[in-house]
Amino acid sequence: MMAENMIQMCREKDLRVIGLTTSTRYVDYKKKAGKELAKAMTEAGYPTGYSEDGARMEPSGKEQCLLVDIPPIHLFADGMNTAKKMDGVISVERYAYTRYKDFEVMLKALLEKNILFLGVVAHR
Repeated sequence: MMAENMIQMCREKDLRVIGLTTSTRYVDYKKKAGKELAKAMTEAGYPTGYSEDGARMEPSGKEQCLLVDIPPIHLFADGMNTAKKMDGVISVERYAYTRYKDFEVMLKALLEKNILFLGVVAHR
């Protein structure tokens, strides 16, 4: 279901490069979720790539969208700088682990910089 929602959002808003961030320092689950989401979107007929640690910032010729793993934007300056280059940002949060206060600080930082916040993926 998440893949279909993402595809629809990408088509409606013409999104090509989407940043994946989180509100915590524990980011191991973010990479797993990003790879799974890119795979699910591709399998649903919308070729999507995944760029670990921002190694690639543009979709390849065969991809319609690229998900870019970026550092937590409110904890690291390079995370905010990278987020500004994205068409939008999704927060990947660990289910039943993320503290609301941390998430609130991250969301406020995104909104202050006028970065398009696309939503949250809860990952287990």
